[in-house]
Amino acid sequence: MTNNFLCRPYRAGDEEAIVQLLTLVFSGWPHLDLSCTPLDHWRWKHLDNPIERGLVFVSEKDDNLIGCSHRVPIRIKINDDVHLCYRGAD
Repeated sequence: MTNNFLCRPYRAGDEEAIVQLLTLVFSGWPHLDLSCTPLDHWRWKHLDNPIERGLVFVSEKDDNLIGCSHRVPIRIKINDDVHLCYRGAD
């Protein structure tokens, strides 16, 4: 048995496995009263964000998604300058 796993950027089609992983790890993610599915919520939050597309990376082993890292774009104002930044999520 090997302990090797692959870390890579999100690819279209990963979102269903990501939501399944989040649901498993967080016992029913996203724990919000939504008018959409958790999958649609994830897509809105990370792919269709009005500020900018999020940064998403995944880890996989034996063709199974075993981890993910999300960064949600936000704008912060420091003095008179507005900066695009990212905050961790989920």
